[in-house]
Amino acid sequence: MLENVLKTQALAKSYGRIKAVKSLDLEVPDGAVFGILGPNGSGKSTTLSMLLGILTPDSGSFSWFGQAPEPAQRKRIGALLEQPNFYPYLSARKNLEIACLIKECSPTRVDIVLEQVGLLARAESAFKTFSTGMKQRLAIASALLADPKVLVLDEPTNGLDPQGIAEVRELIIQIAKRGKTILLASHILDEVEKVCTHVAVIKQGQLLAQGSVMEILRNQHQVELKADDMEALERALSAYEPAAERRRVGNLIVLSMTGEPDGSALNRYLYDQGLVLSHLRVHKKRLEESFLEITAKA
Repeated sequence: MLENVLKTQALAKSYGRIKAVKSLDLEVPDGAVFGILGPNGSGKSTTLSMLLGILTPDSGSFSWFGQAPEPAQRKRIGALLEQPNFYPYLSARKNLEIACLIKECSPTRVDIVLEQVGLLARAESAFKTFSTGMKQRLAIASALLADPKVLVLDEPTNGLDPQGIAEVRELIIQIAKRGKTILLASHILDEVEKVCTHVAVIKQGQLLAQGSVMEILRNQHQVELKADDMEALERALSAYEPAAERRRVGNLIVLSMTGEPDGSALNRYLYDQGLVLSHLRVHKKRLEESFLEITAKA
């Protein structure tokens, strides 16, 4: 079994004096939903464009399916990099039939992908009658026509309303369940956390962290604490072994825990130290918090 569908080594691209991507090393496991996460202008779209052969890297290399890039590989990769571009007065089916001619794939795939994206009932409707979310789903259907092994999506929920975002999110999850590897770029942390199994965090073209979502959230639980004597509380917590990290946030002390926190045991430990808590709250760390911590250190 192929371990990594995609691997990049020191991939770099500049526009004049602007270094859009700096020595990027990525490893995308087979079957992963891999999110490239970063703010606007961080090099996400440039990276995807290089991987799809639209842009030529200045330096570095990449391989798809364990091999150097070649034109034949593109049939194994479906992509949606820009806004959907269809004939407005033609039906969804006619638009996809035209796409089949361009992609040199069987028109029998049209109804299959329309069903996959939940648009089979609207197959004869003109594209111009579709909502923004439906247009995006049709674009994903087009990317699936050749039954690719990998699906590449650039900001797939950009410009969608909450319902459209939810529809595309569920669609990505369902496509992944069919065994496809999905590589998507996004700046929306909440969406990445809900759909991705793996993530790479980039800022100004530079890789800051990558791994499974669980690895990125390795200290995934936090405990907020407060007592009348905060200095004494801080001293007592400095010797509390289950805490991986301790910091002051406003009028609270926040502990990052290496495992599932036991609030009762922590409360009992502090009571034995002569401290009575006025506030104790356990919550799971979010990808947003990890992202902000990672990018703040860069």
